[in-house]
Amino acid sequence: MEERERREEKTMKMRDFVGNKKKFFIVSIVMILLGIIGVIVVGGPTLSIDYQGGAVIEIGVPTSEYDIPEIEDLIKEKTGNSATIQKAEYDYKVDEASNIVKETARLDLRIKTDEKLTEDELRKVSKYLSDNYAELISIAEPAYHEAVAPFTAQYLVNITSISTDEAGFKTAINKIQTDIAELLSKKADTEFSYVFGPDALTVKKYMINIKIASTDKILSAEDINAVKNVIADKFEIVISENPVDYSFSNVSPNVGREMLKNGMLAILIASILMIIYIWLRFKTISGLSAGVVSVIALLHDVILMFLVFVIFGFTLNESFISAVLTILGYSINNTIVIFDRIRENMNLDSKMPLEEVVNTSINQTLKRCIITSACVMSSLIIVLGFSYMNGLTTVVEFIFPLLIGSLAGFYSAAFVAPNIWVWYKGKNK
Repeated sequence: MEERERREEKTMKMRDFVGNKKKFFIVSIVMILLGIIGVIVVGGPTLSIDYQGGAVIEIGVPTSEYDIPEIEDLIKEKTGNSATIQKAEYDYKVDEASNIVKETARLDLRIKTDEKLTEDELRKVSKYLSDNYAELISIAEPAYHEAVAPFTAQYLVNITSISTDEAGFKTAINKIQTDIAELLSKKADTEFSYVFGPDALTVKKYMINIKIASTDKILSAEDINAVKNVIADKFEIVISENPVDYSFSNVSPNVGREMLKNGMLAILIASILMIIYIWLRFKTISGLSAGVVSVIALLHDVILMFLVFVIFGFTLNESFISAVLTILGYSINNTIVIFDRIRENMNLDSKMPLEEVVNTSINQTLKRCIITSACVMSSLIIVLGFSYMNGLTTVVEFIFPLLIGSLAGFYSAAFVAPNIWVWYKGKNK
């Protein structure tokens, strides 16, 4: 099998990659220069609040269906500060002091209307429930926020007042729904949900998690109010100061800077270990120079990752550091494969000129590198598309630089690292 592969490699058309090494170097230099220009045009990198300072604000909203970029733009317009938003959902545990015990289930009655219910309408609903269910726990205004459309009222009803089994409970629910819809003459606008069983003491909370970087390290009171007003106007709600519905905390940049320093240290240690490994593994072909060249190629990949990441407007955060560490391990793989083939070919024919050995080795391993990189990048593209369409910002910020790094890693491993090495060896000779 190996002999057949050797014959195929000898008969295949050899492309002169080493002879065109200057073109590959120029392409890399031009891409880096264009990236630097692009970074200058966009105003430099945007640091996350972990590295710059700022605030984290979390606000309860009536739905999880909202457009993240739209809200980010609104906050940017009102405060002048960049915001990173994530969707969040929590199962909030109802206070045990509310007299709901674990043997009960919660009836979560939410009346949905196009406009706010009147006090008279709210009293009618409360009276209906209290007249029919003695153990009613009534909340005049919903736990999510003030009584504002579309969810204008919420009531919690003890299941033992209705039925002790799920089938009976559903029957009772249907009756309540019909009665209240007729009571309010808004049959199409009444919504009900309920949880049955021993773990029913929770309320589903939809939240907006907002991270705002501030040039003043902490967010001013005016900016905080501006953010609250943006969310309140967008969802037509009144934001409660209840910790369940609203939370705020300033973030010091010190922890993030310490994390950044540790990340840079990890990259340095990884690079040194790679040089040592390649030095020992390829000592028969001047392993130290091969190790140094491989790390230079990795630096080429990281620089391109950084430049493209900034140009596309992503926030520089811990996800980027994680992506860099990941790509270091991936990109070195193709480089080692090519150097391994160089060593093997030099052992097979020690009289072959170095340039010919390197060029032959690149040609022999190019197909494998293309297939490996294509498989990785196709998977990353699928994950990136899925994450972007579903608003998974954190995943996008991690996968996007990985995709760029994988592409740059293939290019540097096949066309940059071996050509730098053969150039160095020629100069050294």
